[in-house]
Amino acid sequence: MALPQLSWLLLLLLLAGHAPRTLSCPRGCRCYSLAVECGSIALREIPSGVPPLIQTFFLQDNAIGQIRQWDLSALGQLRYLYLQNNSISALEPGAFRGQAQLLELALNRNRIHLLSADTFQGLEHLRILYLSGNQITRLQDHTFRCLQRLQELHLQENSVEVLGQEALVGLSSLALLDLSRNSLRTLQQGSLRPY
Repeated sequence: MALPQLSWLLLLLLLAGHAPRTLSCPRGCRCYSLAVECGSIALREIPSGVPPLIQTFFLQDNAIGQIRQWDLSALGQLRYLYLQNNSISALEPGAFRGQAQLLELALNRNRIHLLSADTFQGLEHLRILYLSGNQITRLQDHTFRCLQRLQELHLQENSVEVLGQEALVGLSSLALLDLSRNSLRTLQQGSLRPY
């Protein structure tokens, strides 16, 4: 009995080592057509095997400690990424390099204390950035230079003591900046200028 034509094609692909790769939902997560929900499941790192075309990724309320360069590299269609209430203390430079479509990034309520000029590289379309409730003490010059379309920057409830004179350079679209409940004592003239 002959196999249908499609079965022959699949058999040939398998024999050639080119089997179509299917990604399943990471263990403990719930996957929908364009979203993956992995909140509150005690994750220590961003799971692998996530469908690459997702647009929304919920990772809140876990124990994730860092974001590495390769953690999100296969998810180039992300629009919304929620990592609030984790233990993130390290954001590897270039970790967001492949996230050009990202519009909203929630990193609030983590343990982030240092941001560099390369931290947000690749986020050209980001509109909203939540960094409140971290341990940031200093905003260095050009920290947000890659975020020219950013409209909201939430930095409240940190320990910011120093705001570099050019820390906000590049934020030409900024409409809301929340620095409330920090430790700022003085501001240099021009330090709130976004360009």
